[in-house]
Amino acid sequence: MTVIEIRPHPWGWKAFESHGVEPVFPKKDQAIDYAQNRACFRSGEIHILDSSGKLERTLVFSRGGSQAVKSRDHDACHLASFSGKLPISRQK
Repeated sequence: MTVIEIRPHPWGWKAFESHGVEPVFPKKDQAIDYAQNRACFRSGEIHILDSSGKLERTLVFSRGGSQAVKSRDHDACHLASFSGKLPISRQK
């Protein structure tokens, strides 16, 4: 299972997959797009941290192309079908 973590970085937002695979993007949504593209044909999770380093939400990918979105603000888990990228709410 693949786990990609989107975390704050002094130069922007880091998409950390493993040591050596940790690009930094100026905007959070760019890091999330990168992680979605990396995970779209695999099983795994994207952990999105807020600017203080706390878990904000988790995107869970299955190999078949469905994605469940878990948020710390919501108890429910929303399941959606997608091809490629899923629209996400933009963070400021």
